[in-house]
Amino acid sequence: METLARVFELAGMLWCYALAAAFISMIAESAKPARNEDGEEPKRGFLGVVLAFAAMATVFMLAVYGYWSAYIAHGYLERFVALGVVFAVGAVASVIGLILARAPGISPVLYTASPFLTLGVFAFTAYFTWESVRDALELYVFQNF
Repeated sequence: METLARVFELAGMLWCYALAAAFISMIAESAKPARNEDGEEPKRGFLGVVLAFAAMATVFMLAVYGYWSAYIAHGYLERFVALGVVFAVGAVASVIGLILARAPGISPVLYTASPFLTLGVFAFTAYFTWESVRDALELYVFQNF
């Protein structure tokens, strides 16, 4: 429990806010209703591709930011706890979203709101994590090119 508290301390409150917002966004995106009023599955087309990219990039940025926060502070165990927290949040949100997808009243509302939530969370996460993500990519990826 100390390690988890240290991860949240190292990463900061903006990371915690973004993680909570990503949790809600992932629930809404996973709450895809099985069928719409016409009896066919809802499709998003190009918007679905953009949302998928934004959702994956948000998780990537949160994971890298948490890892990098612990790396800067020389916290070895905290690095992996930060990664675990991000992926546990994603897994739990997906399961909750799948459960809510069976609820006929709330799943269409959540699924309709999910593009706004996903893009908003992506923008917020990119705003405050960009510098750390760039530094981590420079250290691990770009120096080898």
